[in-house]
Amino acid sequence: MAEHEPSIGQCDDWYTPPEIFDALGLTFDLDPCSPGPSHWVPARQVFTKQRTAFAQLWSGLVFMNPPFGGRNGHVPWLRKFLDPR
Repeated sequence: MAEHEPSIGQCDDWYTPPEIFDALGLTFDLDPCSPGPSHWVPARQVFTKQRTAFAQLWSGLVFMNPPFGGRNGHVPWLRKFLDPR
């Protein structure tokens, strides 16, 4: 387990470390799995649990790190990523 994640199985959220974004030097158009606008993912637009990502149109350069809850919990996120309508 990475140093930035101190828990195992305590939640479904596993965040990408900010150093990854620093190294990429990109600003994404959308983060559809965001914990909120104050999070460190450099994205122009974010969708949170309060704004259902599945009901929105995804476009542009999308960064997606979905919640990993339950068996195959990431599958609906992958389907939406591949067909963003």
